[in-house]
Amino acid sequence: VDVVPTGAGDGPVVRTELFPAYPNPFNPATTIRYALASRQHVRIDIFSVTGARVATLVDEPRPGGVQRVTWDGRDARGVPAASGVYLIRMTTAERNFVRKAILLK
Repeated sequence: VDVVPTGAGDGPVVRTELFPAYPNPFNPATTIRYALASRQHVRIDIFSVTGARVATLVDEPRPGGVQRVTWDGRDARGVPAASGVYLIRMTTAERNFVRKAILLK
């Protein structure tokens, strides 16, 4: 899992936000962009529609700004996930955000 600041030119971030995954639908990977208004602990999890946690992509303090992480469509053990709808949940001290992503094989 790569967590990468998007770099110069993003401008100041005024609010914390989870953007839609891109591409979506995806195969084999999708990029999840998010913005943090300030340095804070962030957790980004992938869940199946039944509520089972599939993978944790980020679980650490991150600096403020726009960042991205890639989900390669694999679960926490490295096994490819089945085709279907998945929920991306980002949890911060401020609030929770949820977006849908569709894995097509």
